[in-house]
Amino acid sequence: GRKRKWFTVEEALSLLSIHKPVQCSYLKLLTRNDKVP
Repeated sequence: GRKRKWFTVEEALSLLSIHKPVQCSYLKLLTRNDKVP
């Protein structure tokens, strides 16, 4: 099998914010809601 490089969340979000800003803001909402107790 081929090894795959996984991005960290920060890397993925920074890439998304460049290419897909709408998706990025949506993901930030999701991750923010995740951390709410």
